[in-house]
Amino acid sequence: MNYQKEALPIPDLSGQSVGDGRFKLVELIGFGASGTVYRALDTQSDPLDPVYFAIKCLPNTELSQDSLAWQQREIACHWLVSRSSSPHICKLHQIIEEGLYMYFVLDYCPGGDLFTAIKLRTYEGNVSLIKKVFIELLDGVRACHSAGVYHRDLKPENILCVEPGLGIRVADFGLSTTKLVSREFNVGSWDYLSPECNFETESPHYSSLHSDIWSLGIILVNMVSGRSPWGPATPSDRNFRKYINNPDFLLEVLPISRSFNEILKQIFHLRESARISLSRLREEIINLDTFYPSEADLCNAS
Repeated sequence: MNYQKEALPIPDLSGQSVGDGRFKLVELIGFGASGTVYRALDTQSDPLDPVYFAIKCLPNTELSQDSLAWQQREIACHWLVSRSSSPHICKLHQIIEEGLYMYFVLDYCPGGDLFTAIKLRTYEGNVSLIKKVFIELLDGVRACHSAGVYHRDLKPENILCVEPGLGIRVADFGLSTTKLVSREFNVGSWDYLSPECNFETESPHYSSLHSDIWSLGIILVNMVSGRSPWGPATPSDRNFRKYINNPDFLLEVLPISRSFNEILKQIFHLRESARISLSRLREEIINLDTFYPSEADLCNAS
């Protein structure tokens, strides 16, 4: 990919090697606010069957105290989930500190991210594919929770794919926590935040686990319909306000079946402790006949 170098938060290191020469940074494949990501060749692998990793490069000097604390938390959480046997987590294999930078050696997922697959309408109308991919995502998040880690920034951009739209890997643990009860508000991406995660609720705390379940529900609606049910889950958002007043609002505005609507109501329960569990949600998705309305449903709606 071609990136404008002036847009990068740190210089492009493509072509350089790290880890005492073991990993060659072949090409820049992405960047964020503070770092860059490369496809990297493991030079110790068989030239006839080369092995690639993704390497995330972050500054290792002049970090503020807050930035250092967040970075240390991300590393600790990512190490914890990387011990899991789940194939649906983007594993952290090694951390290298050389010169000005810190390098995270991660699973390489050449299939892009879930956001791209949703944007390309990969899933819309394909019930079996939605089920397969979403259950993989559920299993990845369940493995994180079993390891005592709560993601807090689940969104399509942070879900990677081994192949385009397939082979799910939960990634980016920059906002994750090991605290089941959180007092850090507005952590995550606005449209995927649970309502109790917003400081406007004036609650002293919220459940990190149940907040992740809410985010998964938004992602599932994205996959099924290609859109989000509302913007931020606050009363100031018109669509969310309509949902508060009418729990069947989504049935009226989205092309979904009544049975799927019942599942969504369990995910988007306004009382966080009443939300469906991940294990129960998995069962409901497996047993669901379709996400989409039948001809009879469409006739009744008209």
